[in-house]
Amino acid sequence: MPPSNKRWHTIIQVDLEEEHIALSWPLLEYAKRKRQRKPRLYFDLAFDPRERNTRYGIRVQDIIDPNVLGQCGPLRHPREDELNMSVSSHCDLTEMTIVCMERGLDRWPVVVRRPEGAIRCIDVFAAIYDTFHVTLTPGEIDVLAEPVRNANGTFLQRCKDSPGNERQEQLRGMCRIDLLRSMKIFQGITRRNGVWVLEVARPQ
Repeated sequence: MPPSNKRWHTIIQVDLEEEHIALSWPLLEYAKRKRQRKPRLYFDLAFDPRERNTRYGIRVQDIIDPNVLGQCGPLRHPREDELNMSVSSHCDLTEMTIVCMERGLDRWPVVVRRPEGAIRCIDVFAAIYDTFHVTLTPGEIDVLAEPVRNANGTFLQRCKDSPGNERQEQLRGMCRIDLLRSMKIFQGITRRNGVWVLEVARPQ
């Protein structure tokens, strides 16, 4: 029998590595940034990041010398160009879904969209605030009975610290954000197993 000219091809499935998306500095964990001269960012999730010219909202702190501990400027309001930065410097993201893995908040994913174009940093901050400042439903309160009891003190303190009317905030009821208790300081957005994750921490 003459030799066959057929060639056999073996198909090997290879898992493709997920595309790396570099986020802009306001969304990065400060300790993991490569360029430490960029400002620190302080965002207490209990307060609306769109608040301007008040003691609430986002603050940034310029780094004078990253090699010298404590060489920082005073806290200031972020500039418009800082808040309006695209979430990524090398691609336009038009939608993001972010989850917070702390204390059961992953049941409410944060969906960020901007019909006008690429998502900005302020869009991410605002979506986080809006998603977690929704009042708990009676059904959610029943299901989350123990976390709700544990968060009562945090709820009352948030109402007291609110730039609005304390009594009105109390009448509105406990919100999703209160379940985080002290874990309400924005640390950054990271990527875990293909999912955008909101990292939070206690106040220092």
